[in-house]
Amino acid sequence: MLTYNLFNKILIEPAATKPVTRLQITSGFASPDIAKKHMEQLTKLNRPIHIELIVGMPKEFLDEKQHREFCELMKNTDTNVTISCKYIVGKTEVHAKTYCWLFADGKPFIAFAGSANYTMTAFGMSRNSERKEVMTWIDAPRAKKFHDILRRNTIDCTSPGAFDYIKRTTSKTSPYQRYRYRYRPYTRRRKDKESGCLVLVIAVILFILYTTFFR
Repeated sequence: MLTYNLFNKILIEPAATKPVTRLQITSGFASPDIAKKHMEQLTKLNRPIHIELIVGMPKEFLDEKQHREFCELMKNTDTNVTISCKYIVGKTEVHAKTYCWLFADGKPFIAFAGSANYTMTAFGMSRNSERKEVMTWIDAPRAKKFHDILRRNTIDCTSPGAFDYIKRTTSKTSPYQRYRYRYRPYTRRRKDKESGCLVLVIAVILFILYTTFFR
């Protein structure tokens, strides 16, 4: 089980110790910031490496600015490290987080899964916040198969359809607001229940006062 230094142990060290050339990432949420940082560090290895990213919940947490930044990263061919970014489409969202390193012939080397999204915060790279995440090793061939199956239901982030897909859900609310609104019904029900209890208590007190002093 891995609980610290996740950025190096999962995103860098496998490529530094073995001649792997591809990294398949499935992540519910993802940010272009960590992709930039990741690519910069992998460039130091001086060999071609390609990152295949699938964002499993783009409608919930990806805004237009992040979408455009992912598109720019895909266009960048100045280094030997490249990235492709795809979004899950349809009604089924994917909250899983898997990371699978592959050799040039497509054979899986090592894979990880756990709670860490492909974001700066989850991998301990954010100065503004800290978050405890847990990752562990999983069967690499099965992780590759999982990623390959999900890819059938994706859209490339550089396609016009992807922009429209994101824009429909991000034009009026921020990612944080969408998360808050999504879980708001539960919060509202809890507050309504608490309010109802308070009203009942007040009614009982008033009834006791009335029967005690006015009868």
